[in-house]
Amino acid sequence: MNENTRITKTRPSQVLTECQYVTRFLNFEFVANSNSELDCYLPLHIGHGKNDANCIQHADYRFYYDTNNGQCLTFWYLGCGGNANNFYTYEVCQRTCKGEKLRAERIPRQSTHVCFHPPADRGSCIGNSSSSLQRWTYTSQQRCDKFMYTGCGGNENRCVEIF
Repeated sequence: MNENTRITKTRPSQVLTECQYVTRFLNFEFVANSNSELDCYLPLHIGHGKNDANCIQHADYRFYYDTNNGQCLTFWYLGCGGNANNFYTYEVCQRTCKGEKLRAERIPRQSTHVCFHPPADRGSCIGNSSSSLQRWTYTSQQRCDKFMYTGCGGNENRCVEIF
């Protein structure tokens, strides 16, 4: 799934939370080797759906990476929602979050994660401004600001819904 898909198909509050956790590493010299490694730093989110039959059928024990103790731990997933720090098996959690590259590679960050894209890239459409679309962008001040998107080009740091 590309970053644009992740941003537009999740609840806006989840996007803001994800960006807050991703950007907290701006002050450190750390770069993840893939976006899936960044998922390891998201907080535990057990999901929702305790009383929803569609969600209950997907409820099960899962694993998440606990950054406080550097281990993959088990939790009861409620079946819907949650975030990407949610692995079907202990082995996949370990391989994704405790790999040698993840622990060893500490260089200046040059992330391609959507939260690091410059905010409010209006795009490159030429035409009248009445065709612009209202969008929201995540800023370096760790908040969401409204801007007008032209509908062409730009970057993925934009969401349709308000946070």
